[in-house]
Amino acid sequence: MKHYAIDQWADFTQGLLAEPEHTRLEAHLKGGCQECLLLWAFTTKLIATCTGLATDPVPESAVRLALAIFPVQVRLKRPKKLGSEPTSAKSRRSCKRASAKQMQGGEKLG
Repeated sequence: MKHYAIDQWADFTQGLLAEPEHTRLEAHLKGGCQECLLLWAFTTKLIATCTGLATDPVPESAVRLALAIFPVQVRLKRPKKLGSEPTSAKSRRSCKRASAKQMQGGEKLG
């Protein structure tokens, strides 16, 4: 007997499946597969719980604490040029060259 994955049962529970697949999963349940019946029951409870939680407002203090614990990092993506190096590698080489020139000229670093 073929068993279905938890994501398929979650989609079934939410009514997201196309008709042929929905009918297959429904027939499978009616066929008495205990393993899939347990998964279907679990996804039904899970979706009901998640739907209920989604409507509860989150206190602002909880949001502030979550952001303090898990800071959001914004990364700007720049298009890469073919054959170019990452900016940080270019910067390191520039600093090394500048330091070498200063040392050759007898200047102090700092």
